[in-house]
Amino acid sequence: MALKDFLNTGSTSPVSDDDEGWININNTTWSPEHPGDTIEGELVEKKFNIGKWNHNLYVIKRNDDSCRDVWGCYRLDKKMDEIQVGDIIRIRYKGEITKSDGEFMYDYDVLKKKKQ
Repeated sequence: MALKDFLNTGSTSPVSDDDEGWININNTTWSPEHPGDTIEGELVEKKFNIGKWNHNLYVIKRNDDSCRDVWGCYRLDKKMDEIQVGDIIRIRYKGEITKSDGEFMYDYDVLKKKKQ
């Protein structure tokens, strides 16, 4: 189905049966939704001052060999200072916390696997 045909039909489901067995490669950013959500794997890269807001970006290689991007924020960046590329880590989203000025920020635990 051509894009113009899809737009003209009003259909809300652009995914066809032809997509079965394929993986969406544009879904590479880890975005936790609930406290307790985790990602773990090997830290393969740290990128600094990325994008319009100059955020840090951490690339995690998971056990299935897929890589996921994790965007930094103040609390996560502070904890990632001690993590080196090559470390096996687990990042756990703890939820939102309220700062003294009434604003909120995201909080994370970062765990590093002990060397054997």
